Amino acid sequence: MRKISKLDPIPLHYQLKTILLEMIENEELKPGDMIPTERELCDIQGVSRMTINKAIMSLVNEGVLYKKQGRGTFVAKPKEKQEIYRLKSFTEEMNEKGLTTSTKIISFEVKEATKKNKSVLKIAEEFNKVIEIRRLRMTEKDPVAIETVWIPEYLFKGMTADMIEGKSLYDIFNQQYNYHPKKQGKPLNL
Repeated sequence: MRKISKLDPIPLHYQLKTILLEMIENEELKPGDMIPTERELCDIQGVSRMTINKAIMSLVNEGVLYKKQGRGTFVAKPKEKQEIYRLKSFTEEMNEKGLTTSTKIISFEVKEATKKNKSVLKIAEEFNKVIEIRRLRMTEKDPVAIETVWIPEYLFKGMTADMIEGKSLYDIFNQQYNYHPKKQGKPLNL
């Protein structure tokens, strides 16, 4: 298990949540597996039980983990995916509701692709890097969500945090790289 960094500006509970999600994506933890106890995670990570509990409860609330009284916390089966008929950007959705949006980059890093990244993004075996972008999304200056995006690094060579700061990723995909998000091989009306 990767360790939390106390020097990282990202909150400790969020770092632990990310570590657990990566373990699930890499199939180190599979559906039905029990995760380490809160006490074990405290010892491994060197953080308070409150921090551990906050990360676990966040994953329970998202349906990634579930608790069994007196038995422990377990990895849930993945939820069934629903079809998306039209893909819209956050900015486009909020603009349609008459809200102004802004975005702040929390982190931008090139990292090893997880098994899930490779499968979902259909990354060929010879490529093993993804760009992971974490952004704080806001409407009317109020925080709404922390968004995490993974894109194949080999398709977006030269992309930097400065290049995307305050901009729509869809616009960057279209204008800088001439890529247009597709669904089932057909271009979407963006």
